[in-house]
Amino acid sequence: MPYIDKLTRDTIDELVVVAKGNLDSFLDLLEDALEHGLMDSDICYIIYKIIARLYGRPELSWSQRMNAIKILESAKDEFMQNYVRPYEKMKKQQHGDVR
Repeated sequence: MPYIDKLTRDTIDELVVVAKGNLDSFLDLLEDALEHGLMDSDICYIIYKIIARLYGRPELSWSQRMNAIKILESAKDEFMQNYVRPYEKMKKQQHGDVR
């Protein structure tokens, strides 16, 4: 996400490493699992577990919990902008508009 500066991204990635993991390795494992039968619903569950762990804690207020929705919406928007829209544009050029 371009709104997060490189130093912050590096810090986040380092937190993952410190937590006895590596984000890229984790994602590689997920990619491999997708090629061998992991379902989209399983990915949804993983995302849910991450959000629930961070924003479902009992001490958090309603507004703090709603930040999870903002994060998910922002991630969705970024994915649309960077992956879905360029694909649609390419296909539109390839096959023409549907109008």
